[in-house]
This record gives sequence, C-alpha cells and structure tokens, in this order.
Amino acid sequence: MDADKYLRKALDMGAEDAMLVEVADIVFDHRTYLKCAWGCPEFGQLKCSPDLIKPWEAEPLLRRYRVALLIHTHRKELANDIAWEVERAAFLDGHYWAFALYDCHGCEVCAAPSRRECPQPERARPGEDFLGIDVYATVRRFGLPIEVLTHREQRQDRYAFVFLE
Repeated sequence: MDADKYLRKALDMGAEDAMLVEVADIVFDHRTYLKCAWGCPEFGQLKCSPDLIKPWEAEPLLRRYRVALLIHTHRKELANDIAWEVERAAFLDGHYWAFALYDCHGCEVCAAPSRRECPQPERARPGEDFLGIDVYATVRRFGLPIEVLTHREQRQDRYAFVFLE
C-alpha cells in the first residue's frame, strides 16, 4: 500500500499536520468511556452508541490494523472531511478495511438514535475517544500540540484518524 499517497492527500486538503503512525503506538485507555458517558450530551446517539460497541470491544478490532493516518487541524469540519475523503480514497484503491474515526459533524448536535434517522449515515463515524483512544497521550507521543482549553477563545486542536491496513 502506498500510504504516503493518503498522507499527501490529507496535507493537500489543508491538514496542519498529518503523519502515518503504527497502530501499536496509539494509546488506548478505556477511561475515555467515563468521559463520554458522563460528560458529553451526544453520548447514546448514533455516532457514540454504547449499544453498538464499547471501547474494550473496539480496541482489539482497531489493533488488527498496522498503520493509521493521524490528521491534525484546527477545525472539526476540516478534520472530518479530510478523514472521510482519505477513507473513501483508500477504499476505492482496494483497501476495503479503511476506517475513519472523527467527531462527526453532520449535524450541530447529533439527534439520530439510529442510522435510519441520520441525515448522512454513510458519513457517520464514531469519535476516537468513544472507542477508547486517549487522544491527548497519543498526539503528545508524536510531538503534536494539544491542551485542555481553559476558555472558549482558545484555538482548539482537532484530530482524526484513518485506520488503513
């Protein structure tokens, strides 16, 4: 697989940073589930449905991949669009297991209890933190910026992943 092709695509689409990382180097911590369940108003909706999967169930599935593309932007919509397009390109290139994780932005607030009610079900993806990825520890491991925001005026670092192979 020419994974560099997907790296170039992410950068060409406007990513601040993009890098190919070994999945073995991604930090998983199932405590992310606590933050989702008791900290996010979208918990239980389609993109973050505990009826579909839990982090401790997702980790072994994601660990079956060898490499992932880590995408950094400052806008959630851009990170999501890049990840979606990279997943789609990889799939069309024959990498049928390619799978993106991002904070879905199809709606201002997810109100879809099922795929049938989702306005863009083909683009709905779970958030990386919902599936147990410690985004803070992972991106810091690779020298990328991320900080806890202390006020709304701060520029936020947004991340998405595309699991490729």
